[in-house]
Amino acid sequence: MASTTLGVDPAWDDYIAADEAFDGRLERLHGEIVAMAGGTAAHALLVGNVQAHLYVRLRATQCRSTSSKQRILLPNDDAAYPDATVWCGPADLRPDHTLTNPTVVVEVLSPSNANWDRTGKLDLYRGIPSLKHVLLVAHDAWHLTLVSRREDGSWSYETAGPGESVRLDAIGVTLSVDEVYEGMDAVGGPARTARPKTSETPRAQERAPSSEG
Repeated sequence: MASTTLGVDPAWDDYIAADEAFDGRLERLHGEIVAMAGGTAAHALLVGNVQAHLYVRLRATQCRSTSSKQRILLPNDDAAYPDATVWCGPADLRPDHTLTNPTVVVEVLSPSNANWDRTGKLDLYRGIPSLKHVLLVAHDAWHLTLVSRREDGSWSYETAGPGESVRLDAIGVTLSVDEVYEGMDAVGGPARTARPKTSETPRAQERAPSSEG
């Protein structure tokens, strides 16, 4: 999602107060409060497809999925709103309803913030002790990147294109690229034959985006 910086290094309680009063969602990234802007119809459809498939596949398990309205805790009292979140077992929630034990987070990339989501924001997600998978959904091609925590604490990277799938072992779910991108032609999304313009392998980056783009 696109973003706009509103402030720098607020206290956690101030951030929560601002988030709850804001007509939308505010993230806190490296101490900066960032307003999440609206997305395209294609972005909304991708989010909806992922959420729908996760809901169906997790119904008979001990894991649950939730929407982009669920705030999750990042290292150093930062916070984010992934496009979809899965946790297993009881939800560990702060009194302000911030989830602290996500197992999977999903980010549908946007043209303005794709590089940040693949680098600096991914680094923040990987600092969550409970997290096992980060799924990145490309905006410019039928392309998924699955980042998974290995048993030794290191991370693996797997990509999938049309006709392929990724397996989220921690929750026992397989998602195919074709089902995630179903309906793209109806909303002006990328063609099945499009190739991603962004790097397939996430890299390290330290700072949050300071403005849209």
